Amino acid sequence: MLFRSDLVAVSRLVPWKNIDLLITVAQELQISLVIIGDGPLRLELENQSQGCSKIQFTGSLSEDEVYSFLCKSRIFCQISDYEGLSFSLLQAMSVGLPTVLSDIAGNRQIFELEPKSCVLVNLNRKDEIKSKIDDLLKSKDKMWEMGEVARSVVCVHFNEEKQFEKIELLLGVN
Repeated sequence: MLFRSDLVAVSRLVPWKNIDLLITVAQELQISLVIIGDGPLRLELENQSQGCSKIQFTGSLSEDEVYSFLCKSRIFCQISDYEGLSFSLLQAMSVGLPTVLSDIAGNRQIFELEPKSCVLVNLNRKDEIKSKIDDLLKSKDKMWEMGEVARSVVCVHFNEEKQFEKIELLLGVN
C-alpha cells in the first residue's frame, strides 16, 4: 500500500545507516516514515517501531516502486555515519524532494556548492535532527524551495553527459 509519508529512507538496514535513530525521531514527532530496503537489522528495527502505525517497512523494491514512494513523500532522509552520495539520494533530489543528511565530509563536499539544497544534521544531536525535520515539515515554502534547488543541483552537476565527461577525463580519453 502506497501512502504519502512525511519521511522516506532508502537504505540497507545495517547499523551505520542509523535507521533506528530515524525511527525514534519519527515516533517522537508523531510523523510517518517509510523505510525502503532490507538487511540484517530489519527484525530489530521492526520491533523498535511496533505499535506505531505511521512507520512502514517495504523491503526491497524495484526502481519504479522506489520512485513511486519518493514521489509520494515529503522529505528524504539519509543519516549514515560515513556514506554520502547515493543513487537513492540523487533520485530523491531529481524528483524535487528536500533532503536531510548527516553532516559528514562526503555530504559537505557534495553540497558545499549549493548549501540550500539540503539540511545537514549532527548525528550525535537527536534534538537537532528532530527540530530541523519539524521546522522543514512546517514550512511548505522552504520544502518546495529546497526541493527545487536539489533538482537543479542534480540537473547541473550529476547529469549523464557531465558524468561521462568526467569519466573520459579520468581515463584520458579524448
